[in-house]
Amino acid sequence: MGHDPLKFPSGGFKYDAGNYTVHGHGANPSAAAKFPNSNAANGSTASMKNTSTREVFRTDGTWGPFKSDANGAHILLDGSPY
Repeated sequence: MGHDPLKFPSGGFKYDAGNYTVHGHGANPSAAAKFPNSNAANGSTASMKNTSTREVFRTDGTWGPFKSDANGAHILLDGSPY
């Protein structure tokens, strides 16, 4: 649930824990065309957002705006079914 089947044909998920949301999906074909070396292009990823600050957790362990490091905001998921 929570994914666009046209954008993410292999599926996805979304969890809302109140203060945080987590959204995950399979490889993004659009990202593969535009950003072939990006995390979103190369496998299943998850993004975690603080709903109060609107910042996302990034692969370097920091929080910040999504647009300041969109690749880092897509955390690769090992062993994901998506």
